[in-house]
Amino acid sequence: MKNERTLMVIDGNNVTNRAYYATSHNKEYRELPRDRRGYYINAVKNVVQQLRGYLTRYVPTDLAFVFDEHDEESISFRKMLYSEYKGGRTEKPYPLQEQLETTKQVLERLGVAVFSDRDGWYEADDLIAGIIKQWNEAVGGQVYVVSNDKDLYQLLSPNVSQVMNKPGKEICYTDQDFKNEFGITPDKWTAAKSILGETGKTSDNIPGAKGVGPKCVFPLLTHFNTIEDIYENIGDLNSMGFGRYQKKLETHKESVLLSKTLVTLVGENLPALEALNVQQDLKYTINQEQKALIYKRLGLSNMPYSVQKSLF
Repeated sequence: MKNERTLMVIDGNNVTNRAYYATSHNKEYRELPRDRRGYYINAVKNVVQQLRGYLTRYVPTDLAFVFDEHDEESISFRKMLYSEYKGGRTEKPYPLQEQLETTKQVLERLGVAVFSDRDGWYEADDLIAGIIKQWNEAVGGQVYVVSNDKDLYQLLSPNVSQVMNKPGKEICYTDQDFKNEFGITPDKWTAAKSILGETGKTSDNIPGAKGVGPKCVFPLLTHFNTIEDIYENIGDLNSMGFGRYQKKLETHKESVLLSKTLVTLVGENLPALEALNVQQDLKYTINQEQKALIYKRLGLSNMPYSVQKSLF
């Protein structure tokens, strides 16, 4: 019997960041819209509009938003392990920082479950993995993860898809789409990223193995399941046609193993999810009284929508 419950987990930082930059391009801070109390609202308004669209198109029965914590005094376990983790990123614009907090408050007032690790030890992606793990164990229905973050590819499965925005369109990316694109299964994504690494101003700054690129990694992982498998059979790479990469993998072994820890999502023993009961806590009913006040604050139309389950 098909499970009628459907979960949507939204990466709050990713969605809010995209909302902010989409509505603030080429604008000075003073040009951004604010509410009557002086709070910036361009991103908040866009997130609420996006949420209304997602609920209309996907009609989830259960809903959660997950955010990173941005306390300046907090430090993640990944940063503790590797001081250069996310080292190239610049500070977020103040209006965006403010609206990340405002967005959380608005969602909570609407009656949506919002999660973050208050100590900042774990990231939003870890909590998304933890929520999905608990959901699969207790419920098992379809899951839609809303995010453009490719780190979340490792969570793809027959019942977990990722809703992403591409230029001019929205796509629902499945585990089969992943296999078609990369030639491996999603459970090998962490192994691929551990070797490939990731650099750039907006990246996580993962060291990986320098000089070993996609032309090696994806074919290599059709023969091996894990990083450990590769290193246990490193002497066989030459006979398999990967000899030119053997020395590079051996040289950067420590870096690759560190990278594996950095890119692997933690889905268990998360303090922020200790009290979560996925059978009950993710079901949602939009608070209509608060919705009317929030819509007025953001200058949104309160026209009724046809999707009864969303109440949005």
